Parts: sequence; C-alpha cells; structure tokens
Amino acid sequence: MLKKLLYGIIILLVVYLALCFAGPNKTYVIAKKNIQATPAAVFSQIVELKNMKNWSKWILEDSLIELTYPSQTAGIGGSYSWKSKKSGEGSMTIKSLETNKMIAYELAIKDWNTVSDVKMDLTPANNSVDVTWTLEAQKETPFYFRGMMLLMNMNGMIKKDFEKGLENLSQYLKTNPSLVSLNGFTIQESNFKTTDYLTKRATVKMQDIPTFFGTHLPEIGKAAGSSIVGFPCGIFWKWDEASMTTDMAAAMPVSNKNISNETYSVINLPNSKEYVLNYYGAYDKMKLAYESMDSVIKMNGYANPETVIEEYITDPMVEKDTSKWLTKIHFLVK
Repeated sequence: MLKKLLYGIIILLVVYLALCFAGPNKTYVIAKKNIQATPAAVFSQIVELKNMKNWSKWILEDSLIELTYPSQTAGIGGSYSWKSKKSGEGSMTIKSLETNKMIAYELAIKDWNTVSDVKMDLTPANNSVDVTWTLEAQKETPFYFRGMMLLMNMNGMIKKDFEKGLENLSQYLKTNPSLVSLNGFTIQESNFKTTDYLTKRATVKMQDIPTFFGTHLPEIGKAAGSSIVGFPCGIFWKWDEASMTTDMAAAMPVSNKNISNETYSVINLPNSKEYVLNYYGAYDKMKLAYESMDSVIKMNGYANPETVIEEYITDPMVEKDTSKWLTKIHFLVK
C-alpha cells in the first residue's frame, strides 16, 4: 500500500514537472478591441487613473475594494493603489506616454510579488480607435510555478479580464462621449453660442488684474443696467509669461448692442466650439484647472484656445467661503 502511494506521488511529481516544462516561462497577455470613440476620448480615460473606476473590471466587480490616490493621478508619475480581500493589494504608476497614441504603466501586485509592464496603444481607424492592451512580467516565472500557471490558464484568465475591461470602456464612452475627467475636474465639450459683451479691454499686468476688475466691473454693470443677461466675466486673448501681462477685458454679457460709451464698448464673440470646466475655489488657485483644460484641448488637436472666458458665477461679496466660489472656465477653440 505504501509503495503504491509512493509510486502515485512520484507519478504526480513527474506529471507536474512535465507541466512546468510545458508551462509559460513568463506572464504575457495581449487583448484588442475596436472602440467607437475618438483617440482623445479613449486617452482621457486611461491617462487619469481615477477614471479606471469607470471601466476597470476589477474595480467595478469588487464593491469592497479600497482605492488610494496620491496628489498626482494623471500623466507621467501619476499613480494609485488598491487593497481588498478579493483583488489583493497592489499599485499602478504611469511611466511614459504619447498623447492620444500610447501610455505605459508599471503594475506591482504585492500578493504575487510581481512587477509587470503594462501598455495601451491607440491606433485611429476611421471614426474609431483600435486599442491594444498588453501586459508582460518583468521577470520570468519561477520554474516550479509554471505548472500551476498552465493548469490555471493564468494568461488566459488575465486576457479575459482585459477584454472585459475594454468592453466596459467602450460602453462607458458610448454613454459619455463628450465628458472628460482629469485631475479631479470634469471637462465638457460643448458649443459656445454667440454673445455680446460690454467690455473694457486693455493690456494688464498680471499682478494688477484684481484691481482692473475692481475698477471696471462695477462701472460696466451700471452702464449695462437692465441689458445684463448673465454673470460678470474676464475675457483673455493673450497670456504673456515673459512680460507678465495679458490682453484681456472685464466684461458683462448684454442683450443690447447699442450701449457703448467713451469708456466701455460692446464686442461680440461668435459661435464656437468650446471646452468648459466648473472650478470651485479661490481665483489664485486655478493653475491645475487650467493645466487640465490645456491637456484636454491638446488631446483634441488644438495647440491653444483662441479665447478664454472666466465666468464668475459666485459673488465673493456675498459668499465668503472661497471653496464655494464657482468660476466657469470656457476655452473657445477653432
């Protein structure tokens, strides 16, 4: 009986060794899908790691997963980590990218003690994008684990998860074609409708912008009177970091084109495509919002906005809490 048991164990060991020889020496997975969206729309979902909750199979199917985000989650150096009983523990970091074409990550899975290179390539195809998602372990699988990898079809399981993630991404973009989330901001692609503004336009030193607004917006409001049809605005055509000046206007949208005077004149901004962001916070803390807007228009093929409008929805004289100040930022593009 003991001999039979030993023979059985030896046979199992021989079979498992054979499986180890036949098993994959490295984790390598590739999944592909054609997604009906623009390269910019797809890229915006994969360059901001907070967006993975919109389409990641592992996140969507694990209600107890704990996601941790550092200060930077988008662009090179952006990262996030996760922890849960079902999905284990790990992290992902963006290592390199090429806007609208490619993004490469480093994926570290603590439970498996593995680090892998993950890459998503985007190739335009008429009105869609061919997305290729690959994963390759940085180190070979230890010999004694290869049999298990073969028995579990580990590469095949990961490929199925990738395919499900790409299908989720495709479905998400079908229902959210014009929304982009980046650095915690939601940016909407829209159409700006032609608007007349009563304005005071000048080249202003950046440090003098608050004084410029304080001087002219109240007077513009008085001159516009009942013709006002919206909120006070700042309109910017040029922002010169070298000279620290800006070509700008203090402005108020109006319904009457015939209210110009010696100091204030009516200008018209025509119909245009635009990108819009709702910013909450102090006026001097908008840098990340502007960087996010700039990234999004570049994803969509625009070098710079033609015109920038800051629409001041919240009256700071009434609301003292700066975190509640809403400024609607419009990037008009051609």
